[in-house]
Amino acid sequence: MKIPLAHIHVRAAERPEGYVEDVLSKGRVDGDFLEIDDVAYAGLVEKYQGGVLFPEPTLRDVLVNASTALARFIKAGCPVLSQEDIHRRSAVCTGKHEARPCSEWSTDGLYAHCALCGCSKLKMWLATEKCPLGKWPC
Repeated sequence: MKIPLAHIHVRAAERPEGYVEDVLSKGRVDGDFLEIDDVAYAGLVEKYQGGVLFPEPTLRDVLVNASTALARFIKAGCPVLSQEDIHRRSAVCTGKHEARPCSEWSTDGLYAHCALCGCSKLKMWLATEKCPLGKWPC
């Protein structure tokens, strides 16, 4: 799994001293992401959040993310992916072709969505968008 370093640093303000160093020590930094295995991630989830390392985005976060994505999409001329590419992205998130879905994919609440950025399956159609965990590029 890949976690954006920016998310780790944002959460550090709400966590005890040494949080960033502890989280980084559990994986390997690759560019702007921390690569971490599922076992280490689960340990951090339990230690720092009692089950949720990165709380789901607020409604405000979702609206800001969606507005930003829509602006990029329109500015680029509204490019939409092929059905094959959309299905490939969907399979990564929902686990359709794997043993289980992405650890951040949530079916709780009003709609199925990414618990990290709040996107729904609609984001998978937009050629200008990418997974915040780096699981599929734009």
